[in-house]
Amino acid sequence: MKVSEDQKSCLIEFMQRNAKLLSGKFSSEFTKVDARNLWMKLAEELNSLPGPGRDWKSWRKTWQDLRMRTKQKAAKNLKETKKTGGGTADIQPLNRLEKDIATLISPMAIRGLNVPQPVVTWGSTEAPSHEILSNEPSTSADVRFHVSPPISPSSVNSCDGFRTENSYSPPTSYRKLPSKSQTAPTPVTNVPVVSKRQKRLRASHDEYASYLKKKLEIKEGYYKEKLEVLRNQSKEVQSIAAALNNIANALLTLKP
Repeated sequence: MKVSEDQKSCLIEFMQRNAKLLSGKFSSEFTKVDARNLWMKLAEELNSLPGPGRDWKSWRKTWQDLRMRTKQKAAKNLKETKKTGGGTADIQPLNRLEKDIATLISPMAIRGLNVPQPVVTWGSTEAPSHEILSNEPSTSADVRFHVSPPISPSSVNSCDGFRTENSYSPPTSYRKLPSKSQTAPTPVTNVPVVSKRQKRLRASHDEYASYLKKKLEIKEGYYKEKLEVLRNQSKEVQSIAAALNNIANALLTLKP
C-alpha cells in the first residue's frame, strides 16, 4: 500500500520542525536515543493518518527514499538546463511535495562539484603560469595555463643555462672532506620533557593517594573502637547472664 499524500505532508512538516533529526548528526545534546524517540513519535502520528501503518524504522526508510528520488530528479533537471548544442531540455517539474523536500536538501548535494577543464594556449613566450580569471569566491575557478613553445635542438647551445659536452669545465676547487681522525659529535641524549598536564596529573594522583591513605586510617581507627565496644558489651552480657543464673539457683533453693 502506497504512502498517502497526508502522510507525506506530515512527514515533511515534521522534518522541517526538527532540524537536528534532519541533519543526522549526533552530539552530547542530540544523541541516537533522542533521534529514535523522535522517529517513534513521528511513526505514531503517521500511523494515525489514512494510509499504511509502519514501524519507525520503515518510516525512516520512507523518508530516505523520498529524499533520494527528489535529489536525483532535481539534479537531472539542473543538468538538462545546462546542456548545449540546441534541442529541447527534458525537464520533469517537481510537484508541491517534492519542492518542499528540495528545500531541505543542500544545494551542493543537488548541484555537485563542478570543476572546469583548464584552457591551454600555445605560442606564449612567458614562463608557464596559471591565472585565475574570476575574483569572486566560488567552488570552481576558470584557470588558464600559458605554455611556452618547445625548444628546438639547434638553440640549445646558444641558450643561457644549458651546457653541452664541449663547454664543460672542471671545478677549480673541491670541498675538503673531514678526516677520519676527527671525532664525531657527541649525540645529544633525549631528555624526557614533562608537560604541565603531566605535572597536574601527577599532583592529582599523589593528592588522591594521600586522601585514600587518610580514609583507610580513619576506617581502621573506627573499626578498632567498634570492636572494643563490642567486647565490652559482650563482657556485660556475660556478667548479667551470670547474675541471672545465681538468682535462679537461689530461687530453687528457697522452694519448700
